[in-house]
Amino acid sequence: MGEINEGVDALSFSSGGTTQKSRGHLGGIPGVRIDRVAGRCPTGQGELRSFGDGTEIAYKPAGGNYGPSLTWSSGQKVLLGAGVAGDEYIVCEIYTAYLLKANAGRLDFREQYNNLVASDDVTAAEATAGDVSTYTIDVQNDGSVPVYGVRVWLDPTVSGIEISDDGAVWVNPTTEASALNLGTLAASASATLHLRRTISPGATADPAVPVVVLVSFERF
Repeated sequence: MGEINEGVDALSFSSGGTTQKSRGHLGGIPGVRIDRVAGRCPTGQGELRSFGDGTEIAYKPAGGNYGPSLTWSSGQKVLLGAGVAGDEYIVCEIYTAYLLKANAGRLDFREQYNNLVASDDVTAAEATAGDVSTYTIDVQNDGSVPVYGVRVWLDPTVSGIEISDDGAVWVNPTTEASALNLGTLAASASATLHLRRTISPGATADPAVPVVVLVSFERF
């Protein structure tokens, strides 16, 4: 099965062979299976549409406009970009035998919890006694060219999260300027990112705690 990797889709995060899903979704159209939704996609209602003979596909994120419509052959895994920088993308598998002409379907995007590591709930037991957990994340270059200056930092709205490139020295960068630099990743190469979550004793139990890891890189 072919795969198209471009732009922000070059990097993926996984743990134990499971790829992170930053957004959940409901809906779609026959012939298109959505594998992954970018974390930059807004929550809310978007749309997926087929044009022409059904093999031309385009996608609109919640609150946005349609990205470029592209034509694909059956069995491909493709990236449908949208947004000003193309970073509100979805990754789909296309099966043209099931596509309908001029068909549109609603897509509802929502926050995704329990999706990889440290994005789970704070249980009552953890809130009472406190907890310190560490996780190992593979940062994978899925593209066919190197990516340079891979930088990782954390959303400042969630407390108790630290990251490390060696599992020994932990930092809590909350801006790109202070981000942890993972360096260059060759095509198909990966780097290891360690994440530690600390829940203080007496914390408040919460069934949905998002932990947002942000990343930037350059391609030449």
